[in-house]
Amino acid sequence: MIMAHLKTKATTGDMEQRWQWKCRLVRGLYERGYNKEGVLELFRLVDSMMTLPEELQVEFTEVVVILVALGIKKPDFFKKPGF
Repeated sequence: MIMAHLKTKATTGDMEQRWQWKCRLVRGLYERGYNKEGVLELFRLVDSMMTLPEELQVEFTEVVVILVALGIKKPDFFKKPGF
């Protein structure tokens, strides 16, 4: 949660970068061995802290749904085209 707070501050004004960090943080929950319920609970906290514009929020939510359903842990899964 501390990292979410720090990255929220660091990405003020750069929503694309915030999207990247938000995805990394949620992926990190899986990599640390949290189960689906744990990821979803912590996701809610990260999601409320790291607000995004509607378009990016929709993309982020789609990523999380896929992540939870498939348990994907590949780092390149979270890269947006052009990064």
